[in-house]
Amino acid sequence: MTDLHILRVVPRIGIINPTKDGLKAEKQLMAILPKEIWNEIGMAISFLGREICRPKPKCSECPINSVCKYSKKSI
Repeated sequence: MTDLHILRVVPRIGIINPTKDGLKAEKQLMAILPKEIWNEIGMAISFLGREICRPKPKCSECPINSVCKYSKKSI
């Protein structure tokens, strides 16, 4: 199941549409991302959400701000 960080971060990046339904988000991600990276990407996105892509994001510090829809919109 997706955690709150993933529910916040993944729609910001632009991978899925915003949702508060963890199961719906998980199904969307599973349909998009290769199975081989599911464990690693979940941990990476969760870490990104805890450290950088917080409720008040630190876009200037983010390693993926060049591909993030939220960061591009904020500039």
